[in-house]
Amino acid sequence: MENTTENPLVITISREYGSGGHKIGEKSAQALGVEFYDNIKMDKSVTDFGPGALLDARRKFIREKAAEKSCVFVSALADSELEKRPNTLRVFIRAPKWFRKKRVKKYTQVSTPIAEKEMFRIDNLRRSQCREYSGRMWGSPEDYDLYIDSSVLGIATTAKKIVKAARAIGAPVVK
Repeated sequence: MENTTENPLVITISREYGSGGHKIGEKSAQALGVEFYDNIKMDKSVTDFGPGALLDARRKFIREKAAEKSCVFVSALADSELEKRPNTLRVFIRAPKWFRKKRVKKYTQVSTPIAEKEMFRIDNLRRSQCREYSGRMWGSPEDYDLYIDSSVLGIATTAKKIVKAARAIGAPVVK
């Protein structure tokens, strides 16, 4: 990975639904003292898009934020948009089905069959979006700098490992 001082450190996180990737992204951003962006936060910040232009507005937002300061994106779109950008740590977070199902049930208060259907539906949506955005296969280890199972270390320690890996890059953290 090429290291230049004009590109602040950026972390992109893609994840399986229920793996805790969103929470891990928030904790990583907090530990680094940088901004955290997910699709909801990006959409609130992008107000000047017309019908059908949301995807382009998100892409522009991602490029602009990554150029101006360090941040953490939990978004498959950010992963593909910043694919060749120096000083970008691209992370994929996965977990076994039992771990993800337990988390989905806990945080959404749904039954086991509904949790399983949601895991399948959302992961398929992410898979198709990744293919559409980048032509790559979602979750393929060779497309990420760090591929980690959040069930092994837990949410907090996984976030700490991501921060440690990001600092090891040597990229400037620009706040």
